[in-house]
Amino acid sequence: MRNKKMVLAAIAAGLMILAAGCGDKESYTEYDNTKTEGTKMSGNAGTKQGSGQNTSGEITEQEAKKIALENAKVAENDVTAIQVKKEIDDGISLYNVEFYAGTKEYDYEISAADGSILSADFDVENDFNNGGNTANTSGTRISEADAKKAVLERAKGAKEENIRMNLEVDDGMQVYEGSVVSGETKYEFEMNAENGEFISWEQESIYD
Repeated sequence: MRNKKMVLAAIAAGLMILAAGCGDKESYTEYDNTKTEGTKMSGNAGTKQGSGQNTSGEITEQEAKKIALENAKVAENDVTAIQVKKEIDDGISLYNVEFYAGTKEYDYEISAADGSILSADFDVENDFNNGGNTANTSGTRISEADAKKAVLERAKGAKEENIRMNLEVDDGMQVYEGSVVSGETKYEFEMNAENGEFISWEQESIYD
């Protein structure tokens, strides 16, 4: 009888040791899973944060619009219609800004990365040109010196000796047509020779 009790006690002690060992294993496994999940969450959070930093350096649509209006010397109140659209052109993120003011249509491409003007041009509507044709029947026109002065005021940094300009007749209207290079930018223009109004103005990089 005494031997039987000793055997039962030994079996009970063995079961307790076995149970204790299983408990330690489960505890370690649970802790390890928790640590792995924590690491994954940290990695995801870091990725999202990095994505936000990449886009935060770009200018906004409002800033792109402001840059275009200031370059065109047009007040926002004078704009009759405007459209700002973000695009990717040859891998470059840019804003295409188009707007109308008075008799002119403006079209700008502005870098979303730093706000630099990639290209700019505007044209006078046909109704205005037709009116100019009638007014030019008198044959009067502004001087070439005044025309060049107007070009230099618009093409910042340009020099008079770099202006190439000719007086021509286009659909019965006298116009100054030419171009000028300033730094890395080339400007091409047409000007109403009677009143000095620019009929068209294009701006682009000399590397395009």
